[in-house]
Amino acid sequence: MGVSSEQAINLLGMCGWLNRLKIALDETD
Repeated sequence: MGVSSEQAINLLGMCGWLNRLKIALDETD
């Protein structure tokens, strides 16, 4: 059972979104 390219892209997109959110929260702290 492998990860499809679409799933991998979605996972990377989610990681990037969470990273930006974390940075934004750190800036307002």
